[in-house]
Amino acid sequence: TIRAVAETGVDYISSSAPITRSSWLDLSMRLGSWDKQ
Repeated sequence: TIRAVAETGVDYISSSAPITRSSWLDLSMRLGSWDKQ
C-alpha cells in the first residue's frame, strides 16, 4: 500500500489514481485564420 511505502522514508509517491478515476473534461481552443475582406 501507499502507507507502507511512505513509512520507508521516501520523499514523493506518484499515483495515477486521480487521473484514471476521474472524468475527462475537454478544454480545447480552436484557433483558425480569419480573412477580413
